[in-house]
Amino acid sequence: MKATKLLIFCIIIINSFSSCYQDTGEFFRTTSIILSADSNLKKPGRTINFTVKTDSGLDVTNEATIYIKEITSSSEPEIINEPNITSQVDKIYKVYAKYKEYTSEEINVEFNINAESFVKRLLIEDYTGTWCVNCPTVSYAIDLLKEKTDKIVPVAIHRGPNAASYDPFNFEEASVLENLFGFPNQYPTSMLNRTTYWATPVSANGQNNALNLTTGTPVRLGLAMNSTKTGNNINLDVKVKFFQDYSNLKLVVYVLENKLIYPQENGTIYYDGIDVLEDFEHNHVLRATYTDILGDAIPSSETSYGKTFIRNFSIAIPSNIANPANIEFVAFVVGQNNKAINVRKTAIGENQTFEEND
Repeated sequence: MKATKLLIFCIIIINSFSSCYQDTGEFFRTTSIILSADSNLKKPGRTINFTVKTDSGLDVTNEATIYIKEITSSSEPEIINEPNITSQVDKIYKVYAKYKEYTSEEINVEFNINAESFVKRLLIEDYTGTWCVNCPTVSYAIDLLKEKTDKIVPVAIHRGPNAASYDPFNFEEASVLENLFGFPNQYPTSMLNRTTYWATPVSANGQNNALNLTTGTPVRLGLAMNSTKTGNNINLDVKVKFFQDYSNLKLVVYVLENKLIYPQENGTIYYDGIDVLEDFEHNHVLRATYTDILGDAIPSSETSYGKTFIRNFSIAIPSNIANPANIEFVAFVVGQNNKAINVRKTAIGENQTFEEND
């Protein structure tokens, strides 16, 4: 049975991508390389670290040659011996890499005394269902990402197109998002930072696409939360701090629940290819929203440089929560285009500070 499913899986992938990957996520061939930086903007005296990967996800940083040139210089690019650079003064560099016969696209990195940014986290909204035989693909992909980074914030949005596909965790209000982004009754569907479709999430390309959204261009908006529980009531403070001027922002606050045990249908090769995962642990399950699901407007007077916006929620624990000890809050800010700018999660009783980069 497992061998048959693996063969079918590989045939499907071959037809779609002219390649087939193993569970390790590595393709058999390379067609390009990608140069990335842990941040494109840092203060002088800090170090910007580079990574070079093939399009199949293989890290070739140590085998690649990295070239840099000051953006104002007319000289030829210089080779750096280590995959990082530091400057004690304000500078902007153009950087590219070579590996075998491949050359990466050029990126700019900058050292600037005024550089201020926050840790950049990635929101993954996984539209799924306990009845959905293909949906374990995304939860498996999220498990793979968790092994590579702590900068992802997954949300499992359980849905069902009709009564025959009943799901005890079904979150009906999410139909607004499905209709807005054009994928009603299509499961699994997974979205990165709310608006970007996550294609082939288990593949090396899919994993890299997600990881790349946690690095690169600095984010100038950070979140911090603190919460307390008294009896059946929750008091939650959500704080948003700005290192640049913004406008037309909205705040979204989710209430999630972890450790929900319920059978999961499975028609994939993942989780040992077991047809029904009887005691499957469903985590990050969306149970309620403290704001409109599309977000509540943040006053424009509160979104300029140096400001900190604070929103307090004092609300009873949602009635569908099975165990309040397993509650998780997720807060994120979206722009006018509905794209999430930054996101953060917290547990009850945690008192967070802003994650400012050095």
